[in-house]
Amino acid sequence: MMDSKIVRLHKLWTNFAADRRTAQGALQERLDKYDAAIGLLREEIIRAQTQFDDHWKNRKPDIQKQRDDAVMEELATGRSAQSILRELGSNNTKWIYDLRARVADRIPEQTNVNSRPQPQDD
Repeated sequence: MMDSKIVRLHKLWTNFAADRRTAQGALQERLDKYDAAIGLLREEIIRAQTQFDDHWKNRKPDIQKQRDDAVMEELATGRSAQSILRELGSNNTKWIYDLRARVADRIPEQTNVNSRPQPQDD
């Protein structure tokens, strides 16, 4: 025999607390899985951000060194600092003259072949 409507509804009413606890347990399992997934995603976000920061932090001095070395090569060939600044569209004279000074420290002074040797102190 099929339960009447009122019997069915009465069973729902009397079992409400137990059914709610069961549903709450199932929900909590889902929420725990979501929390675990969120934790993994947060770790991935931190890892990705750290990798990004490390990449760009390390790349900056590398690019700067390559640029400075290329400019110093140009300066070593006798090219003027001003012509390089014009080509680059830069007005950073401190930077270019610092590089020029570094180039001058690397290149030994050339002596004029027509000049007389200087007497040396003994």
